Formats: sequence, C-alpha cells, structure tokens
Amino acid sequence: MIVQLRNRIPDETFTKSIKIRIDPDIRKSVDLCQQLEAAGVSFITVHGRTLKQKNEPADWDAIKVIKDSVRIPVFANGDIKTSEDIVKVVADTGVDGVMSANGLLANPAMFSGHDVTPMECVQDWLDINERDKSCPFRVFHHHLIWMTEKQMSKADRIKFSDFTTKEKVVDFITNHFELQNPAERSPIPRESSSLDD
Repeated sequence: MIVQLRNRIPDETFTKSIKIRIDPDIRKSVDLCQQLEAAGVSFITVHGRTLKQKNEPADWDAIKVIKDSVRIPVFANGDIKTSEDIVKVVADTGVDGVMSANGLLANPAMFSGHDVTPMECVQDWLDINERDKSCPFRVFHHHLIWMTEKQMSKADRIKFSDFTTKEKVVDFITNHFELQNPAERSPIPRESSSLDD
C-alpha cells in the first residue's frame, strides 16, 4: 500500500504516515515497522496496545523498542491524557511526537499546556455550535461532557448527562460556569481567542 502511494505521489515532500497497534510478539511489530520504513513511510504512530486490549495500560516499553529499531520519526499513542504524560512518554521512549484521543476529548487545550479544559474553550465550543448548526446534538453534548467532567460534581455530571435538548445543555453550562449564552452574544472572531496566547 505504501509503495503504491509512493508510486502514485512521487513527491518526496508528501508525508506518508501509518498508525499501528503493537503485536503481542514485539518482534513482529519491529519487523513490520522496518518494512514500512523501507517502503518509504515518513513516520509511524504506534498505539501501545494490541488489537484485543482496550483499557489495559499502554505499553510504552514496546513503543521504545520500535523507536530504537527505525530511523524515521515515531509518535507514541495510548495513555496520553495530560501534559505530564507527554513529557513522561517522550522521556521514557525517545519518541518524536505524541498522538492523543481521549486526552484531547477531555481537554482540547492540552497541547497548549492547560491541565483542565479552560472555560474559554467551552465558550468557543458553544459559539461554534451556535454559528454552525450541523453538529448533531449527541456529538455536541458528548464533547461538553468530556470537557467539563473534571470541573463538575458527580451529581452535576449525572444530571448534565441526562439532558436531551441543546437548550437545556446550553442553559445548564452557561449558568453553572457563568458563561455567555452564545445565542445572546456577538461572535468573537477566532483570531482573538485567549487560547492562542
């Protein structure tokens, strides 16, 4: 697949990356990554769990073994939930970068150095969804649940997760966190967001 991509897009500056999960036999993962490197992959993201693993801790040692076996950049994925996790995985594995999923759902400003989601980020999400009505309610609500989980009591989280309308969600969030209702405020241009500082 990588060779076909390289043949179809011969531009050497075009990035060709792949993400893998580790094999229970780390030698198979190393062999695969070395083959991918030889085929012309620009970088590899390694999720430190096998296909069958879901909630087990990510195996950063396996990521380090892969990083040490190739010359191309390797990115770590799995259990990257805080800025401290980023520093630790880089120190422990020597990777060139990180990829995060759940960590960024819980805190979209994590890569900006924030430990919890800043309220400016929550306000931005409310404003975006006021301007662009195409986001399904379930996605809109789910992202707010993730972003505010560490900033609400258990009782408030349970109450908030039971809401079934956008109006109730917005009303609760704006009142609970003293934010502005996006329907009642002038949109702030994205360039002036305080998260960019």
